[in-house]
Amino acid sequence: MLKFQLTKHYRHEGGVMSQQPWQSYWQSHTTANSFLHEYESGEGPYGVIADYWSRIFEQFTPETNVIDLGAGNGALSHLYLRQFPQPVIGKWKNIDFAHIQCETAHACVEHIQADMHALPLSANSVHQAVSMYGLEYSDLHQSMSEISRVLVSKGHLHCLLHHPDSIISLQSQITINVSERLLQVDFLSDPQSLSSMSYEQIKQHCLKGLNAHLHSVDIKAQEDVKLIGQNVFNILQFNTSVVVICECLQKLADAIAAQSQRLMQQLDAAAQAKSFFATNSHKAQFVNEHSLELLTYNERPIAYAFSGIK
Repeated sequence: MLKFQLTKHYRHEGGVMSQQPWQSYWQSHTTANSFLHEYESGEGPYGVIADYWSRIFEQFTPETNVIDLGAGNGALSHLYLRQFPQPVIGKWKNIDFAHIQCETAHACVEHIQADMHALPLSANSVHQAVSMYGLEYSDLHQSMSEISRVLVSKGHLHCLLHHPDSIISLQSQITINVSERLLQVDFLSDPQSLSSMSYEQIKQHCLKGLNAHLHSVDIKAQEDVKLIGQNVFNILQFNTSVVVICECLQKLADAIAAQSQRLMQQLDAAAQAKSFFATNSHKAQFVNEHSLELLTYNERPIAYAFSGIK
């Protein structure tokens, strides 16, 4: 059976955003992060992100208990273990609202399914809380308060959050627009409508439709059309049964719709982060010391970088 890989996947915990699109995503992907790219590659913006976390990890000590909020498959713990193959911490707990099924990278690392608004942790039990593109999918007012509860006195929070004007957010909007347009074409909106056609008729019909869309979109959106087109082409290449083709096209349409939902959640998360910081809400829980800056690459924002001390 074909397994559809729609890259550029980019979670709101609790009751506002549904975890289902992300739970399905993490259970069907083994990659450590939702961008299908390993941050330790050191390339481009990923290198900037890796350098940021390298500086944070240097602060950890053998007594440090770490929690990663909205951890997914554990990108940060993988990044930490790459830098410190022999960990110099106590425990590292990856926490995500989605049910994660992946191998534990090290004995000190564990995965916990939990709500960031109600962490199953004792008060004053965590030394370092970290999050990369995860915390902003929660209600930040509630989750920040909960983080403050579990942190020890002088405990730290370090997080990178989506920015509305980042490369990620801009690409998300492009992909959403392409997905919405393509989901309206008949071979994706209603694959069963092709059941009366022959294999050759379906093939010509789909390729003609894809070609028309490719030439009707802005150049920045063409890669997304090509990506979906490649999946359609693979279906047609490996199957000649009309019944199977219709079933595969429906699965592809479902995958595209789920991806679009994840990307819309990402844009909502970025907008929430912007509003949260604009109103100085972050200062309420971290009154001793805090800092907020933009992480950038080629003068373009990658993320909000927030650090606070309880």
